[in-house]
Amino acid sequence: MKTFRVALPGIGDRLSEKKVIPIRKSTWLWIGSAAIILSLAAYPKPDLFLRTVRQAVKPPIEAGVAAEISRSLPDDPSEIEAWVIEEIERDAKDYAKWE
Repeated sequence: MKTFRVALPGIGDRLSEKKVIPIRKSTWLWIGSAAIILSLAAYPKPDLFLRTVRQAVKPPIEAGVAAEISRSLPDDPSEIEAWVIEEIERDAKDYAKWE
């Protein structure tokens, strides 16, 4: 029977020491199979999952556009707050509760 050794950090004062727990190859296959099944259940459309991962790794944000938007915002946070309360009336009541 072939086993793999997984090193786990020790608990307590000696975190540098490691305990080694042997894990069988069949256990790794069960863990891998469960992970694949759970990921398919969580993401029934794999293309959406792959797109999400790609966008998380390399967000489709242009630096120039982000800088332009940040320059257009006012420096005073109370101006932004006033705009939010004025323009988004459905949320203004909830926001006023937290003031």
